[in-house]
Amino acid sequence: GLIDMGVAVMLMLIMFAVHGRMPAPNALLAIPFLLGIMCAALGVGIWISALTIRFRDLQHVVPFIVQFGLFATPVAYPAELVTRSLPTWVQVLYFMNPMSGLVEGYRWSLLGGAPPDQLIWVSVVFTGLLLISGLFYFRSMERYLADLV
Repeated sequence: GLIDMGVAVMLMLIMFAVHGRMPAPNALLAIPFLLGIMCAALGVGIWISALTIRFRDLQHVVPFIVQFGLFATPVAYPAELVTRSLPTWVQVLYFMNPMSGLVEGYRWSLLGGAPPDQLIWVSVVFTGLLLISGLFYFRSMERYLADLV
């Protein structure tokens, strides 16, 4: 978790120094993007934990969902590679993945380049919806969880 992230940030700073580069001037904006990523992960975790208790077979499907999410999120590639030739409505669908805009913003804040597209706000809104709906669903299931475990 956070320890791995700390080690990765330290290695990244060392690599910046070795290559004679400085982090982008807007590197402090990485913090809000990290908080958004943590909120999205928390929302997904809450949903999966409540659903897995209710539907036990879901635990076997979760690794496939996570792997699909990894490929659907622009971690190893910029989102522009996917979205530049797509119609606007498909781009909006792409950024409904809460992690798409947040990872893209995190990349921009550390490496610089063109600022993220306005569609990043679609990811921010869906992150909020994911977290809030997950909390409400978990609270509604909470009274039944002891009986189902």
